Amino acid sequence: MRTLTFASMFFMLICQFAVDATHLIGGYIYAERVSQNSFLYEINVEGVTEVGDDVLFGGGTLRVGSIEYRDFEVLEVTRTDERNMSVSVNQIKIQHQFASPGFYTISYSEENRGTNISNVINSSETPFYIETKLSIDPAIGSVSTPILVDLPGLLGEIGKTYYSALQSFTSDSRDSLAVKTTVPLTAADSRLGNYLFPNNPDFYTNFSSGNQDENGSPRFLADEISGTVIWDAPGAVGQYLIALDISQFRVIDGTDFLISTTSLEYVVSVLGSDNLPKIILESETCVSSQNTVSINISSALPYSVQPVGNTSIATINGVLFEAAEFENLSDDRSYDIQFESENSSDVLLIEVANTSGIQTLGFIISDDCPVKVVTGMPRQPEIQVYPNPASTYLEISGTSNFSEAVLTDLLGRNVLQFFNREQKQFDISHLNPGTYFLLLKVDGSILREKVVIQ
Repeated sequence: MRTLTFASMFFMLICQFAVDATHLIGGYIYAERVSQNSFLYEINVEGVTEVGDDVLFGGGTLRVGSIEYRDFEVLEVTRTDERNMSVSVNQIKIQHQFASPGFYTISYSEENRGTNISNVINSSETPFYIETKLSIDPAIGSVSTPILVDLPGLLGEIGKTYYSALQSFTSDSRDSLAVKTTVPLTAADSRLGNYLFPNNPDFYTNFSSGNQDENGSPRFLADEISGTVIWDAPGAVGQYLIALDISQFRVIDGTDFLISTTSLEYVVSVLGSDNLPKIILESETCVSSQNTVSINISSALPYSVQPVGNTSIATINGVLFEAAEFENLSDDRSYDIQFESENSSDVLLIEVANTSGIQTLGFIISDDCPVKVVTGMPRQPEIQVYPNPASTYLEISGTSNFSEAVLTDLLGRNVLQFFNREQKQFDISHLNPGTYFLLLKVDGSILREKVVIQ
């Protein structure tokens, strides 16, 4: 199995605009060959709706080649990311026996998209259509289309560069992916005429300085190889539809052959920064073990408090972090955090999140100061970590320099630590497969990136 760095972003969409009835806000199709003795495939359609949507998914038409399917079951799963933001992922799954080799189109269509999509005029009256095209040819071998994985947070902020690069994988090591932004489809071979790209001048008060640095016009693009979507930077609050075309190639005798194409759609919710939660330190930022750091949290929106890292090194209001639950809070609160450890390089992050974004406090046990407190917003890091998933090495790139990097397991235990900022590539071949967190200390802030090792 070959893992490719590619965006699986549509799974997580926030529900800031759920007041109005809405419908489909994302989706894609993947096809997996389940028999090597015949052309039997499992076809999976995933459509994303907001939780509580009063329009049920599944009333459309699934076409595989010239065959139409209308009678199928729909599995609905509510998926929640680490910021307590939820969507409904609706899945249709069928098996289809292709009669002969050929290049087939698999499509799913419904009458309506979601309401209030900023860059689609009359979006609720615009048809929803996604497709995957698949080559079945014994000469090129068994083909399954890319599978998108993980639950990212799809959140944009006015004036801040939006990055989204996560993971996808294909089942054959000979395959590679190429990604590009595009205009969404409305039917086979027909693209939306009422679509505006997210960096259209209509969404900016000053287009010529609409990027994050305010020294140029905004950019919207996808890196062809990594699949990273970059929007530098959003200009107005709203929900924005993004469409990608994903081409899958296979190398045979030194030649690249196109073996599948997939259309992927998802919606990014862009909010202002006025409603971000606020964290105020009420005590010294350097304390000894058994002493207490007091913080005050205020937020105009419901928020959650979540620890990340070695949660056993501290208590919050006298309770171990593992046992504490702080979700859907609506009032200003003070918290007393007491540290029990003096082990150098122990790390604890406290994330405070609402639907406008996330603020972070990071506590580091270090030699020169028993407990250091650093603040940051890891949601839009300038540092990129790849490949992810990884198996032999991790590489860190970007414009920012980090002074320290720590890789922890899910229990917060340090498994690797780096201090050499000149070193950009790290050997991880000796680590067990699983999910880890990479914590980077950058200019007084802590950036956190989830890493999967296979």
